[in-house]
Amino acid sequence: MYLFYVDESGAPYSYSRTSEFFVLSTAIILESDWEILNRNMSLLKRKYFPSGDLDEFEIKGSDIWNGKGAFTEFDTKKRDQILSDICSIITQSNLKIISIVVRKEQFIFLNTGKDMITECWKYLLERIEMFLTGEGQHQHGLVIMDSINREKDKKMSIILDGFKKAGTNYVNLDHILEITFSDSGLKKIIQLTDVISYIVNLHMRNATKEDVEIYWQAIETKFRRDRFGNYIGVGFKVIP
Repeated sequence: MYLFYVDESGAPYSYSRTSEFFVLSTAIILESDWEILNRNMSLLKRKYFPSGDLDEFEIKGSDIWNGKGAFTEFDTKKRDQILSDICSIITQSNLKIISIVVRKEQFIFLNTGKDMITECWKYLLERIEMFLTGEGQHQHGLVIMDSINREKDKKMSIILDGFKKAGTNYVNLDHILEITFSDSGLKKIIQLTDVISYIVNLHMRNATKEDVEIYWQAIETKFRRDRFGNYIGVGFKVIP
């Protein structure tokens, strides 16, 4: 069975120069690869936080990049090293990535009446189902996302249950067993997905820091591809 860990970057319903894009990504792993990837994320957290409870804080791409949250006391060099270490975990693992990107201002202009989150999930779930029937050789999958709060979780459940029951306009979701919220034991890989989404976001808005493209090149190798090696539209979809 495949596990699809999903997280996002960017506030979907607000726009600013530094919040121009919304990104929804999934990190795809086989169930048998879960333990080693989870352990590698635990080791990374322990490397930079040698004492304390590792579950007391989250690794978030925006916090590392901007020196906020648990990373407030870390200088730029150390935060760059953390991101480099995370990218090493990604490139050395068997995971694959699918990212859906929205240029928010353009979406609002071109898609009157459509909900951005719903559209992103539609495109993501279509590609998950196609992955399971293609590269996954008709295996089944479990989609796992982070719990936010009761109200937002309930709203997301209604949207996703609708897709699960009726499919999208393009595919039925026959191979997705369940779309569920994470518990604490699953959050380390969701945090990894958060970093992936944030790197995609930085790349899309052409952040000036030189390291961005180094991080982007690391995750670019992991995007889902078609049989010709193309990932645009397959593992990396920009919604018009």
